[in-house]
Amino acid sequence: MAAEAGMAVLRRGGSAVDAAVAVQAVLGLVEPQSSGLGGGAFMVHYDAETGAITVYDGRETAPASVTPELFMRDGRPEDFRSAVLSGRSVGTPGAVAMLAMAQADHGRLAWSGLFNDAERLARDGFVVPPRLGTFINMSAETAPQSHTAWADAYFERPDGTRPRAGDVLTNRAYAETVRRLAAEGPDYFYRGGLARQIVAAVQDGNDPGGLTLADLADKHLVLIDSTGMGQRDARVDAQTQMYAHNAANGGRSISRILVLAANTAFNGFPVLGSILGGIATPTESESVGAVGAIVLGYRFVIFLVTLYGT
Repeated sequence: MAAEAGMAVLRRGGSAVDAAVAVQAVLGLVEPQSSGLGGGAFMVHYDAETGAITVYDGRETAPASVTPELFMRDGRPEDFRSAVLSGRSVGTPGAVAMLAMAQADHGRLAWSGLFNDAERLARDGFVVPPRLGTFINMSAETAPQSHTAWADAYFERPDGTRPRAGDVLTNRAYAETVRRLAAEGPDYFYRGGLARQIVAAVQDGNDPGGLTLADLADKHLVLIDSTGMGQRDARVDAQTQMYAHNAANGGRSISRILVLAANTAFNGFPVLGSILGGIATPTESESVGAVGAIVLGYRFVIFLVTLYGT
């Protein structure tokens, strides 16, 4: 659904960045457990005409009130479950601001026309995908976020059951959110009515957080002219170079995994090993042992499936 929303934008003459906005808007609806307007994101933009590469850093930032003792209790680290379910775990969202900045720089279509599919699916209903269906039916012990008051209000049916994969689900509140975001732009999210609702929710309850309207209004992004990293003598169709932000959960991790894998024997997986060797050949300073590759291997396999297909 999200990919199709992006394709629809491209068919209308939109840019890749226009499509990314549409994709993210739908992802926030169909996989709220992993992605959403209230989170953060990076974007690496490559201009094929000029060769210019820019990284937009829209990751969440800590509210101004945060101190090093935020997750300490009586001098000891707090239990993860209680911390993650508290308002204190909420950072200042950056995804919407990042998308708006990138779209203003590289978009071809009007911002207001990029949320049509997200609004339609939320209003008229979408088919619950397997990942969402699994997550919302997990136990409170396994997935505590799926059993908050907000999750219960959204997912619980009158008989106590929850939607399963393949069921049709609507989200009228989300439809209204993306409608107004399309019409009013990012100011609706960071300075308007939605900002007030976000802060009120974070500061509510027995364990509130410190996010304020000032944190949202003062959200700053980082714009980076990225540098090449991680590519060594790539031999897949043509020489390739990877560009990424320095954050540990971004392209830097993938580039290091490529280097690890190219210098590691994958016993029993000769095809995988040959593919990895064709992508990246490590320098001496980046050569490490097999243990690191094993730790990262399962995530890299997911990356390969995405890159090459099943």
